[in-house]
Amino acid sequence: MNHLAALFILLVFLSGKAFSTPNITETTSYYSVEPKSVSDMYQVFMSSSPIMKEGKTYLGTTKWKVWWVWSWKYKNNRCYMKNVDAFVDIEYMMPKLAIKTYTADILFIWDKWYSRLEKHEQNHARYALETAKLGQKEILNIPSERKCEQLNASAELLSKELVEKLRQKNRLYDMRTIHGRTEGADLQEYL
Repeated sequence: MNHLAALFILLVFLSGKAFSTPNITETTSYYSVEPKSVSDMYQVFMSSSPIMKEGKTYLGTTKWKVWWVWSWKYKNNRCYMKNVDAFVDIEYMMPKLAIKTYTADILFIWDKWYSRLEKHEQNHARYALETAKLGQKEILNIPSERKCEQLNASAELLSKELVEKLRQKNRLYDMRTIHGRTEGADLQEYL
């Protein structure tokens, strides 16, 4: 452990402030795809996908929700943050190849493409987890206030700002990668 990490742990311990690992819930739901040949894969996938955003159909998606619960202590006419817990819900929706319908050619393409789509969607989830951890630290370090209501209002405002920054980060990530295309998550590139 490096000296800065040890110092940080010591300061948190001595301050009486605490945060734990974020509570994460991950679920994946699937929609079935049944292509008969490589030539109809893209059309079958697109017509099978229930994922619509801004009038466009996508083959995978990640929905996330990040929030924090905090407590404070009142001491010497000041209100201080005492504890911050973070919660992250991640919901993936992904295609699932119907077992009875695929050929070796379809499976070959699926194996190359699907892992890249999955990785792209997991990056969205990773951003949510990073934000949850950052929020714990930043909320915990909000300066003390005379009134606990003001401390709570500061934490509420900060949490809203963090969630909005996360939305923007995900939007920019999709713009930069063209919804995963630059990462190999575009099925058309394999056909």
